Amino acid sequence: MKTGSCHLLATVVITLIAGLAFVKSHTILANDLIPTVSSLNATAEVVFVDAGAVAACLKAARAGALCLSLDRVLNPSGRLANMRDVRWLLGSYGLTGDEQVVIYADDEKTRDAMAAVFYLAGQDRVGRLINSAQVDLTGKGVAGALSRR
Repeated sequence: MKTGSCHLLATVVITLIAGLAFVKSHTILANDLIPTVSSLNATAEVVFVDAGAVAACLKAARAGALCLSLDRVLNPSGRLANMRDVRWLLGSYGLTGDEQVVIYADDEKTRDAMAAVFYLAGQDRVGRLINSAQVDLTGKGVAGALSRR
């Protein structure tokens, strides 16, 4: 190898090692970024999102909960839609990104996936309801609009 190539390779290797050390020391757990919420005694400003089936949510959900199922943010092949479209969809539910949202669903994986989507879309504060069985389903959920609210 030429001397210039050796220096370049050494620089790249050192940069990678330093980067890995930085990432390892600054790793944040998902539970810290998207905390779990154990109580439904939330303030009136909290927006609840039912990530289960939309049809079921519209019939029985926490009163005023947004009915937004995971399949609404996935494309036909099951991949996550681009963030521009996800943000537009959240806007059609009246969300600006400044609200605190709490996600619940019958399935924990669905709940966690939807919470991650909200986080990645830039929602200010996202929480996951620990025990969805505690949700009072005597109200009706709210569907999104055809345009941003």
